[in-house]
Amino acid sequence: MIAIFTKAAVFLIAAFVVSVFALSTPSFAWTSETKNKCVGDAFRLCGSSIGNDKATEACMEKQRTSLSEGCRTAVEKERAAQPTPSAGAK
Repeated sequence: MIAIFTKAAVFLIAAFVVSVFALSTPSFAWTSETKNKCVGDAFRLCGSSIGNDKATEACMEKQRTSLSEGCRTAVEKERAAQPTPSAGAK
């Protein structure tokens, strides 16, 4: 019974974190792959900011060098795919 509750709790927590990323307005779009690879990092590095989208985003950016290899690779891949602002844009 406890194992079922624990699995359900982990699933609900992971779903919540993914929704935080989905609802936030990050500086770049998070794909589902990146969300899945970064959920653990969000809890490990930014657990106290979970529930505050902007704080979680800022924390993840601040902790960029501490991200797991999978999360960091996914984030770098997305950043590379984002269009760069033109030189004349303000």
